[in-house]
Amino acid sequence: MVRAHRTAAQTYGSRDHRVHRGCTHGPPLPGTVRRTTGATAPDRPDIPDHPAYQQILTALADAGRPIRARDLCQALDLPILPKNTEGIRSKLKRLVSRGILIEPEPGLFARPNA
Repeated sequence: MVRAHRTAAQTYGSRDHRVHRGCTHGPPLPGTVRRTTGATAPDRPDIPDHPAYQQILTALADAGRPIRARDLCQALDLPILPKNTEGIRSKLKRLVSRGILIEPEPGLFARPNA
């Protein structure tokens, strides 16, 4: 059985392409496909681009009032378990630290214009 292995010099010519941990620039490796998501960027660049944050912001807008993490879990149809409420609470705190939400009282989260 003969295996066809190509070195980087054979693949890319004489150019020196070194791969470093966390390095994503440079030409793609043979046989790899660069994938892009069809999702659009959030309205504000400081909003994390994860569906959970979009769902949280939508649920807060629908509520129209300040809401607690536990109540938000119910609104998102998540089981009321510590792992879910703490996960939602940490996301809410992250949104507060970025200035997207406010925390008028400890544990109570709202949109700044609500």
